[in-house]
Amino acid sequence: TSLQEVNLSSTLGSIEESAFEGCESLYKMNFPSTLLNIGANAFARCTDLRYAYMEQYITLGDNAFTHDSTNLEIICYFEENEFLNDWATLHGFTIQYIPNP
Repeated sequence: TSLQEVNLSSTLGSIEESAFEGCESLYKMNFPSTLLNIGANAFARCTDLRYAYMEQYITLGDNAFTHDSTNLEIICYFEENEFLNDWATLHGFTIQYIPNP
C-alpha cells in the first residue's frame, strides 16, 4: 500500500491484531492519548516504519512492531517506563522520552 502516515481518532482505545500488518510504506504513526492497547502483529512487516509517537504507555501485544528493520524510533511523551525500555532493547528499537512539563 502507499499509506505513509496515520493519525488515529482521538477516541480510539485499541488497535486490533494485524490491523496494519504488511503496510510496507507506512513511515510514521501518531497514537492518541486514549489508546490503551496495540494488538499482536498490528504493525508486523511494516518495513518502512521509522517513528511511533505515544502520548501515554500502551500495552503491546506480541510482536506488535516486529519487522525486518530495526530503525524504529519510539518517541514517548510520558515518564520513562522500565517495561517499555526492556521491550525496545529486546527488539533493537530506539526509545526516547520527552515528558510533558
